[in-house]
Amino acid sequence: MKSDEYLSIRIKTPDPISKVNLMITGAGFKMEAHTHSFYHVNRIMDGSVTLGIDGKNYELDAGYIMILPPGRPHSLYSHSGYKQIGVDVECICDSRGFFSEIESITGGFCAKKLPLTAYAASEEIAQMRSILTNPTRGNIMRAVNTAERQIIDLLESLREESSNSFVEQFSVMLSEHKPWELSLSDMCRILCISRTQLERKSKLAFGCGASEYCARLRYSMVCNFLKSNMTLEGIAEQAGFYDACHLSRFFTARAGMTPGQYRASI
Repeated sequence: MKSDEYLSIRIKTPDPISKVNLMITGAGFKMEAHTHSFYHVNRIMDGSVTLGIDGKNYELDAGYIMILPPGRPHSLYSHSGYKQIGVDVECICDSRGFFSEIESITGGFCAKKLPLTAYAASEEIAQMRSILTNPTRGNIMRAVNTAERQIIDLLESLREESSNSFVEQFSVMLSEHKPWELSLSDMCRILCISRTQLERKSKLAFGCGASEYCARLRYSMVCNFLKSNMTLEGIAEQAGFYDACHLSRFFTARAGMTPGQYRASI
């Protein structure tokens, strides 16, 4: 069944957005299983739709953004009709890394609800209709900007969600293992992620790679021990160093002073 209203602008040189559209459907709208060669990003502005993908059905209402990956069959059905703003994102390496961000953060299919008031939705639909019915150069730029903002809002929300989950998993791992006992391979195995994902998530969550973060935790531990009356040999044993000399080399490289000088300074 066709939509009641469909307006779109196609971008001649995708970077990587190739099309922005507004679709308004009536009751009983149905689209059989189909695929795309690009990422399809739709935000439901009003009403609701049932998305069928991977043998599951997802009930999506106003505020939901869905990212449909290329080559993944999916179907749509709406009992009462719905309104959406859609964006086609081509699978090309763009100047700002937009496509790679979508691919790495979502990992493919994604559906997430973001805050959306009825007033804001109505205003955005009216604005998009005005833009798409008058495709001047300026309006094409406005359509792309609207589409990019929609995607950026989703990616930021997913990035924060992913970061929080990663920090929690990383903390559990460190409650069961000493930081210096874990190699990158160990962390990947325990967290069930690739080395590339580990480094990306770690830099996002901690501002540095996973190994460096563990080294910082170890350094902080040594600093705390140096505030006590423990000997360097005792600290070395507690912090997993071979001996006091090994400890001293590690600490001096990070602090710019020896453990003895640090202890004297505090």
